Order: sequence, then C-alpha cells, then structure tokens
Amino acid sequence: MAARLALLFMLVLLLIACQSTQPTDPQDGHIANAPTYESLVSHHNERINKFRGINAGGSIEMRWTDDDGDHFETCLAEVWIKLPGQTAMNIQKMGERLMWLGSSGDDAWVMTFAKEEKVLYVYGSDEHKQEDSPTRLPIEPGLLLKMLGLSKLIMPGNAKSKLVDFDVKRDAWILSVSEEERSLRLFFDREKKLPIRIEYLTAEGKIQMYSELLLRRYDTVEMVGLVPGTQPRFPTLVDIYNTQGLGEIKLALREPVDVVKDHFFDLDWIIRTFKPDRIEREAKEPATP
Repeated sequence: MAARLALLFMLVLLLIACQSTQPTDPQDGHIANAPTYESLVSHHNERINKFRGINAGGSIEMRWTDDDGDHFETCLAEVWIKLPGQTAMNIQKMGERLMWLGSSGDDAWVMTFAKEEKVLYVYGSDEHKQEDSPTRLPIEPGLLLKMLGLSKLIMPGNAKSKLVDFDVKRDAWILSVSEEERSLRLFFDREKKLPIRIEYLTAEGKIQMYSELLLRRYDTVEMVGLVPGTQPRFPTLVDIYNTQGLGEIKLALREPVDVVKDHFFDLDWIIRTFKPDRIEREAKEPATP
C-alpha cells in the first residue's frame, strides 16, 4: 500500500521532475483568413470567464516506467475547480481513499492515506520549486489548469496585427504564449476554436509536457443565467504525457456541473476533516529586513 501511494504521488503530480529534449513540432505557417492573435485570445478568455466552478467525477489512469518495469493503475477520481486558481482532486480505489490533492493560487498540498500513517504535504509560495527540497513538488500547482485549457491567456501589445499559425495535420490554429521562464503553445480546433492540444515548453523551446483534449468529449456545463448555446464547454477526456516516455495520465470525466464547495480548497478544513497523523511543511526563509 505504501509503495503504491508513493508511486501515485510521484505520478499524479504530472511526471515532470526531469527536463525534456524532445524538439517541438514544426509549424505550417500562416494561411489566408487566419484569425488574429487578439480574436483567438478573446474567444478563449470569454469561455473561461463564464465558468464559476466545475465539479466532475470519473476515472484516472496512470502508466509509468521505473526500475521495476512498466506499471498501470486505474482509480476513481473526482475533480473540483474554481477559477482562476483553485483545484481539488479526490482519488480512491475499491472504496478506499488513496489521495487528496489541492491547490489555491501558488500554494499546493497532497495528502496520502496509507493505513500506517496519513501524511499531509504542504507546499507554499515558491517552496515547491526548490531543487534541494526533499519533498519538492515537481510541478507548479496551476499547471494542471493549463493542461486542461482552463487558464486565461495574456494579450500582447501587438495582438491586433499578429496572426496565428496553422497546423494542417490537426486542422488547428496555433497560439504561442510566453511566460516568465517557459511558454505554452495551444492548438485550437479550426471551427470550434476549442483547445485540442496544449504544449508546455522549456525556455529553450522544447516540449516538456503536453496534453491531448478530445474534441468530441467536450461537454457543456449548464449554468444558471446563460441561455442555451452560450454555455461554456469543458474537456472530459484528457491525456497528459511527459516527453521522455516515462508516464501518461488519462483523465476521463463525465457530467460536469458548476456546483463546488469552497471549503474543499481550504487547507484548514482539510486538516480538521482528514486529521493527518503528520504534516510535512516546507520551511520558509525569514524575510530580509
């Protein structure tokens, strides 16, 4: 049980402890009647702005390879999301809770439910990025939202005149978004303008992680006050890969609704409710006067 939790813990944090050397896919360039960067970003952000909260249940499949060979694990999963930056996920199998993951802004936590000991790992601020931390979290908490295409995009100054590229094979518009140290490349279906692939790139422009979002498995989230045809759509089948073939996560959800419980994103509530036997917190350096 403890070994399984350790493997799940490593994998569910999305498998990016190491850097990739995979080159990026070639782009096919601009084509006639391509949308501007501004119009595509605006269309995407308008969809994100409609979400108040998302709750969906389903399954999570995990495949990975280590020194002991190939492994496969499938569990039940329930996800809660409150944009712009709060997430919670409950993972269980055979009626037994294995793990609870959560994040709020730049803070994240993972609680494991081994029979021997329930342990809560808490990462705050920038601690999850520290290379020398023994419990380093190998992913920024908000990256899951990026891989699901649920993060708003920044509008650059030249957005009105800047055209997007086109991928002929995927029949998709390509939108590149720069961040502080890395960047995202998003592929939007040409007609629906929904994300169907999202690449997380290193500073050198190499793919470190990517997700594939099945277009026909986008589901409408019914929301009070929005007329039919304007309801936002949420991806319910998402594959997330690292680029060295070490692992894969498939998240299959169903019937997303806009009902969430705020306390699911509250670390104090998690401690009171789950009563961990031990809490591992990253120590913060004192502020410089």
